[in-house]
Amino acid sequence: MYTTVFLDVGIKFPFSEFECGVLSHLKCAPSQIHPNAWAFVRGFEILMEYLGVDPLLEVFFTFFQAKGVRKGDLVTLNSVQRKTLFSLYRQSYNDFKEIFVKVTCAEDQFPFYLDEFGLERFPLYWAERGHSASNVIKTEEGVVLNQPAEKKRVPSMKRRRAEEGGSGRR
Repeated sequence: MYTTVFLDVGIKFPFSEFECGVLSHLKCAPSQIHPNAWAFVRGFEILMEYLGVDPLLEVFFTFFQAKGVRKGDLVTLNSVQRKTLFSLYRQSYNDFKEIFVKVTCAEDQFPFYLDEFGLERFPLYWAERGHSASNVIKTEEGVVLNQPAEKKRVPSMKRRRAEEGGSGRR
């Protein structure tokens, strides 16, 4: 995670249920969300808390739309037209990617990024929307491990036909 998200925006671990819900909905890693987008998430959460209402994803996404998710880019959030709640936290975030920390779970706590079935609630690495490149494996000891999935190389049609012994032309 980029340190500015902790120092400037006030995001803390473990993520709140709402923050986990946003990550799960966007299917992106925490470090993939731009600091201004994190500020919108946290600002909305604080506003709802002040109003005495639970923050709901459906309400949040009526005010904000995500960009960059499908491409696997840095995800930004913009106000939906004519529904502006907040302005940008900072107009320019320069060099925010330069200072970051690696976060690990405490041994005595259940990882907040897993659901009750031991499956990832959101990816821990950058990935395109809807694609997961890791598997969660439970060992006999009950330890949950995240391991990158094997990348399968799909042979081209030309190569498959050659391996099958046909010319591919009929």
